[in-house]
Amino acid sequence: MRMENERTIVAIATPVGSGGVGIVRLSGSESLNIAKAMFDKDIKEPRYMYLGNITTENLNEKGFVVYFKAPHSYTGEDVVEFQVHGGILIVNEVLRKCISLGAVLAERGEFTKRAFLNNKVSLNEAESLMDYINAQSNAELIASQNAISGAFSSQIGSFMDKLKDCLAQINVTFDYPEHDDEYRTAQEIKQDIELLNKDIISLANTYNSGKMIKNGVNVCLVGAPNVGKSSILNALINADVAIVTDIAGTTTDALTESYVYNNVRFNIIDTAGLRESDNLIEQKGIERTLRNIDKADIVLCIFDVTNFDNVDEILHKTNGTKRLLVFNKSDLDFDENKIKQSAKNEDYVIISSKDSAQIEQLKSKIFNKTMDEHLDYNANIVLNERHYNLLKKASESLQRALDNMDLVTLDCIASDIMEAYNDLSQLLGYGDIEDILDTIFSKFCLGK
Repeated sequence: MRMENERTIVAIATPVGSGGVGIVRLSGSESLNIAKAMFDKDIKEPRYMYLGNITTENLNEKGFVVYFKAPHSYTGEDVVEFQVHGGILIVNEVLRKCISLGAVLAERGEFTKRAFLNNKVSLNEAESLMDYINAQSNAELIASQNAISGAFSSQIGSFMDKLKDCLAQINVTFDYPEHDDEYRTAQEIKQDIELLNKDIISLANTYNSGKMIKNGVNVCLVGAPNVGKSSILNALINADVAIVTDIAGTTTDALTESYVYNNVRFNIIDTAGLRESDNLIEQKGIERTLRNIDKADIVLCIFDVTNFDNVDEILHKTNGTKRLLVFNKSDLDFDENKIKQSAKNEDYVIISSKDSAQIEQLKSKIFNKTMDEHLDYNANIVLNERHYNLLKKASESLQRALDNMDLVTLDCIASDIMEAYNDLSQLLGYGDIEDILDTIFSKFCLGK
């Protein structure tokens, strides 16, 4: 359904600041008329780039104008783009002129919102666009691009088609009871739903990895003072950002830096050393350490290979977390039997922060303990919490249908199947979703 909007909107579509080119974008029924009032060439052909003079109150700017005729545009409406020199004063002049001729400043994400309302993109594709723009690792870039391409929407659509087939089978038993065996129909539907629910659960289960692909894997470094946490942070990111001294308690606040390994971003959080302290600032840092432990995807428990006094205390404070024990300073003399005893059958590595090969091994270990080794980054991956929650709800409805299949009539089963169908349709943006649209598109930048 194509949506008509009386407002013609305008925004700067390029980042704020100086650059080679600045773009001002219009969308709406008056876009072409506004452009013609500012441009000295006759704009006739859509998708043709015209070079000419763009006139404002204070400028006579030589630049390009391109016109996209509805519905063959990003928003599905008439769209015009001015491409001018990239000075901020220049693009602001063009913006002000468009507004003086009747355009209104676009809200955040309004161009993409109109694209969604005009059926140019699904809601999932629109949301994934922000992940694509803001991607900070190749894994996130690939996963979000896959969603934008429509592959994710296509998979959800295939789930919905299978549910429609099940509902159609049920309706046949109602319309032609003399020709159908309800028990046999129920068993066929049960088999179909079991297979479909496995596929939905499998897709939903990618969210744990997808969330880390999108936000980065949070790796918290925990240990007593002077075990080498800051040195390990510097070695992991290959930069000298954390202060390293022999003085205990140097790190009093959490310091976060990132590196990319196997196309995934890892956020390394260096924390205050855990110990008893009378220093108020250090106490506050230790409190933050404990909070960071709770939020971490994995905790690296750092120990000195020559000192095992605090192992039990650190293991107690990180109990219940996903963790890796890291015995640092392997360039010193140490007894590996004592390390094995201290590790208490937990997974551990022995490294020196000064050894780049051992740091690479540590990165590999962190990756393997946090990311699904079977995850295909080119397949559909759930990056969005809203998508995950809707997939989970759909699966719960189908599981309810399966649990009740032999206990109730098919019309009751149809209700659960329909609920699952509606959950999947909301994922793509169908149905009554007005209450979430403003929230979703407010996360976009102006001009998008």
